Amino acid sequence: MSARLAINTVSAKGTAAPDSHFYFRGCFRVPAGGSVKIKLLAASWFEAWLDGGWLDEGPARFDLRHPEFKTLETELPAGEHVLALHVHYEGVVTRLMEAETPLFVFAEIEAGGADLPIGWKYLPLDEAFRKTGRRIDCVLGWIEWCRTDKLPQGWRAAGFDDSAWPGAVARPLEVESFLPLDLGDIAHVVHRPQAVAEGPLVNMSMFTNDPPIAFVTRRLDDCGFPAQGRWWRFDLGKVRLGRPEITVDAPAGTVVQVAYGELLHHGRVSPYISSSAGDQHTCNLDHYVLRGGR
Repeated sequence: MSARLAINTVSAKGTAAPDSHFYFRGCFRVPAGGSVKIKLLAASWFEAWLDGGWLDEGPARFDLRHPEFKTLETELPAGEHVLALHVHYEGVVTRLMEAETPLFVFAEIEAGGADLPIGWKYLPLDEAFRKTGRRIDCVLGWIEWCRTDKLPQGWRAAGFDDSAWPGAVARPLEVESFLPLDLGDIAHVVHRPQAVAEGPLVNMSMFTNDPPIAFVTRRLDDCGFPAQGRWWRFDLGKVRLGRPEITVDAPAGTVVQVAYGELLHHGRVSPYISSSAGDQHTCNLDHYVLRGGR
């Protein structure tokens, strides 16, 4: 029998439901300015910021018996700081994770040869993110369907008031080994896609009835009906692994949908994934309702 060891992690209270989003804030104090080492891992997909600046995302790969943590080093001044994470808990079998993988956040921060205590709080985002029951495909996670007006602003900064957030709970994670990630650093390249077409749109189906059907039945030409919005098509140049960063200045309630495809179907992007063995539940599409402003 393999030896077991327990990793000190934190989590939300209770059991997280599949397709749940959480914000975590870990506040810590650096006694003297200098080099700081951060060990970091979370499940499932996560994105991390340090004092409001983007830090990392992951996990790069994952084995529930042999998880691996990322190690990052940076310089920090003395004083209060915050490590902020957005964790999207999948809770289903994907090509990366088992369904039994629990929600957790692991972080150790070392300065001057000593581990710094971290005070963790979290916020469940059930009001902001709707559980659609739609996955990108059968081996990947869930699409995002988000009302951005339900997301707190400024939550990544050290001075944010999180007094109303519940405290995270300690949740030891039993594993067989826990070692540094031995992959090389994953490049985070900013790629600006080429805009290739745009025009007016008219919805022919409700957003919520069947998201990919609503997308592919949308009229993208000047069909004589009053336009309800506008669309843009971008060429990424080749098949890529990535995520969009979109800056929008629009009124409250504006809907932004982003769909992706490896190739065009009849000259259009289709949110269905052709490599998913005909699985009609695929939905390579995300949906955001904006709070208004920039």
